[in-house]
Amino acid sequence: MKIRLGFIILFCILAVSLTAQPARSDSIVRVGACATPGVAFGVHVQGDYAYIADGGRLTVVNVADSSNPYVVSYYSDVHVAPVGVFVQDTVAYNNNGLVTRFSTVSVANPESLYRLGWCFTPTTGVMPKGIVVSDTIAYLAHGTKGVQIINVAQPDSPYIIIAYDTPGYAFDLRIRDTLLYIADNDSLQIANVAVPNNPFRVGACGMPSGCWDVDIKDNYAYVACQSNFGTDGRLILVDISNPSNPLLVDEVYMNGDPIAVFIEGNYAYVAAVDYWTRKGKRKRDPFEMRSRNHPDSKADVEGGLRIVDISQPDNLELVTSYDTPGYPEDVFVVGEYIYVADEDSLQILKHIMTGIEEISSRRGERVLELSIHPNPIYSSANIHYQLSISSHISLKIFDITGKLVKTIHNGYQENGSYTAVWSGKDDKGWIVSKGVYFIQAKTYKFQNKVCEKVLFLGGKK
Repeated sequence: MKIRLGFIILFCILAVSLTAQPARSDSIVRVGACATPGVAFGVHVQGDYAYIADGGRLTVVNVADSSNPYVVSYYSDVHVAPVGVFVQDTVAYNNNGLVTRFSTVSVANPESLYRLGWCFTPTTGVMPKGIVVSDTIAYLAHGTKGVQIINVAQPDSPYIIIAYDTPGYAFDLRIRDTLLYIADNDSLQIANVAVPNNPFRVGACGMPSGCWDVDIKDNYAYVACQSNFGTDGRLILVDISNPSNPLLVDEVYMNGDPIAVFIEGNYAYVAAVDYWTRKGKRKRDPFEMRSRNHPDSKADVEGGLRIVDISQPDNLELVTSYDTPGYPEDVFVVGEYIYVADEDSLQILKHIMTGIEEISSRRGERVLELSIHPNPIYSSANIHYQLSISSHISLKIFDITGKLVKTIHNGYQENGSYTAVWSGKDDKGWIVSKGVYFIQAKTYKFQNKVCEKVLFLGGKK
């Protein structure tokens, strides 16, 4: 069972019982931000660095300290002007939608970038940004030219193997095993690329509005579909268990224009932009694009991040939204951190999952229950937890940046009920500042970690 996070933020309901359905009131907080020298279209995070497809350049941001990201370098020439980027090991692969080229850049030393190679690609219309790399093959979403399949076995001399034509306009794509999933504007296309020089269509599924991005989890594809009238943009769930016959299962409205989607755990993270209109809300023409500096009015819709609970595939639920300061173009998620390419900056956000969840063992019984009272806390809090097994258990307090503040308990305990008190002090005995904090309870009973859950509780002191 994959670790899930939860906590109670300021002013939420006190002392939630674990035997009841968990309370839901998710929220998003901004951890840090960094201005970029260009226009941030795409983002890919690897290790301590975020790689930004920054319009006319590839920009590298150090995100080791998420509260203080900063630009360490950028690279630009006539061959490197990415709107989409995919990083694998020491190479950044660039979809240069601004120019008719594909390029590779060495990121072995993120502070000293240099171009490795490039090749021409056909002219396209509106800038698609999709790019994925699998082994020695790069797949490039290329608008009306479909998908360009490129050999990158030698990054210093890439070349196009074949162009795979799609019926629509290829904006973005994902690959899993031998199947390529393509957001093709009016449909989701599924192609078999087991033999890169002989791709063929396996199946397709029509979309109610233009689809711009897709991500995959298990037997489902999550498709970000544009709005027709300003508020009816949606995330659409497609059952791909039978790739030759994909089926629409569910949808949830985004109140804006979804432009990118990233799946992490039981959540879909969607970048949704403001909708603009010439004369009030009206259906957008095919391939009609928004301009950041367009003189016409915008609908009263906030652009930013949307988070959708996908734990029940037949019942998608929009749980929270966050208005970013710019124009969100792309999103990438690593653990609890969300990286948004937001026009003139990289925004680093954190998803706060409210509610208390129980830890279950492989047999399905409840292993650990946790609650805190009072909450919000002002001087001290009683932390109640109950073990149904004997186990090593740790109980720790973290601040909003993930820094360890206080270790309350770390050792073996017999099964039973326990109460610990936190007086709002750190491990050095200093009283910590007011704000949001997290409590983490973790057991170590099973080697496969199925009974590990991270539970975050926070409040005002």
